[in-house]
Amino acid sequence: MSPDNTLSLSTVTATIHAPIEKVDIADWVLHLPDGEYQRCSTAHIAAGATTTDDGRPMSINVETIGDAFVVQHYVAEVQEPHFCRMVSISDSISPAGRTKLRVVWEISVNKIDDQTCEYTNHIHSTAIDQTLAFFNEHNIPFARAQAARQQASHAHNQEETPKFAKSIEQKALRQNRAQTAANSIALEEKKMKVLFIISSSETAFWLSEVTHPYWHLTEREVEVDFASPNGGKVVFDPYSDPHFERSLEPNDLVSKGFLSDKKTIAKLETTLKLKDVDLSEYDAIHVAGGRGATFDLFPNEDVAKALEYFWSKDKVVGAICHGAVALGNIPDRIKGRQVTGFTLEGDRQLQAMFGSGFIIPHYPQTVLEGTGAVYTSIQPYTPKVVVDGKLITGQDQSAASEYALALLHLMTGHSPVTVV
Repeated sequence: MSPDNTLSLSTVTATIHAPIEKVDIADWVLHLPDGEYQRCSTAHIAAGATTTDDGRPMSINVETIGDAFVVQHYVAEVQEPHFCRMVSISDSISPAGRTKLRVVWEISVNKIDDQTCEYTNHIHSTAIDQTLAFFNEHNIPFARAQAARQQASHAHNQEETPKFAKSIEQKALRQNRAQTAANSIALEEKKMKVLFIISSSETAFWLSEVTHPYWHLTEREVEVDFASPNGGKVVFDPYSDPHFERSLEPNDLVSKGFLSDKKTIAKLETTLKLKDVDLSEYDAIHVAGGRGATFDLFPNEDVAKALEYFWSKDKVVGAICHGAVALGNIPDRIKGRQVTGFTLEGDRQLQAMFGSGFIIPHYPQTVLEGTGAVYTSIQPYTPKVVVDGKLITGQDQSAASEYALALLHLMTGHSPVTVV
């Protein structure tokens, strides 16, 4: 007789093709559906879950092992995602009659690599006093009972273990897919946010380079905040005001709509101070242009930090017109990148038009080319947008709408345009 009254001892392993982080064998074994249990072995009859009188979780399994009909009353002594110890005083009904024995079922998983793990099904059954009394009453030698139980139990284990592993694998992958889907839905439901950087300079920003991106984004439920180096009020160039008698954009209905709304006008009175903004709240950054950008957005340490943050987090970085000069704050990031911005030709035309007092301290084209970026342009005031990875630039205000929509598509990873 075995010194510890062991009747059988069997350990079988199988591979689970799922990341171990997604596997929870405690959840699996304590919520195993009856039908799934039956599919894991031809000898499985039924399964259910309950608790002990003191509230400990239990798994009730009904099966045949050899010539015995067995009811397992597994109490979860240890229930961890990667290890469970279940102990049962089981009912065993054989042709000789009914008795009880103790069964310890230990299941565990160990990581093989990032996508697979090893499942171990360990079963140890022992005779208790009632079992020994039964053997004695029916003249059953312990050695004979032990040999029969060992053979039957190991054969049963070899059949169920790979099927248990597959069941655990399928549940892990289902939950993984469900979590992925839930995360995707949450991301879709979470409103995206964009931070606009606008010049604080009295030489002003260009209105349409704020209003057009603002409209195209907000009408699609993207939240937009305005920030400037100094915070507070920012002013727009009167020549960009469609109501100004000498406006260069008198037909800009978008800017007219923006200026007619008290709430949007108020946003220009209360911009955030850039250095105080929590950049982690935003999905993209947009730098508006206008001549003021050449005064206070380059060189600028706070602008540099903001642009570097978005770049390092693989978020969208955008700039248009004279606002492209701000990219000169991160020369190592844009070196070799395709960019555009307000042309040197356009700046010369403006200086010729407005005279010697029309100062532009930093020409965007000159600054961009000086960083080693690959600058390209077309005829001034002709829409041009350049996208290089998650960097997007617009040549001048004529591209404000095209730039805004391209920015949106870059943020969402989706364009409604199909080219056939």
